Amino acid sequence: MTRRILSVLGRDYLKAEEAAVYACVSSSQFRAKAKEYGIYPIQFMGKKVYRKVDIQAAIEASQE
Repeated sequence: MTRRILSVLGRDYLKAEEAAVYACVSSSQFRAKAKEYGIYPIQFMGKKVYRKVDIQAAIEASQE
């Protein structure tokens, strides 16, 4: 099995798989629950991308 290393350093917008890594959850969990936490993708050049600040805000809000 080959594992890829995903780097989110210095990036403001993330693909779904990268967003899941940043949120410390699986890709399937992220896709299933993102909207529940107010995380919505942005369409850009035919791709769905997520703002890193939205993910961070959702994580921080869940601690309140």
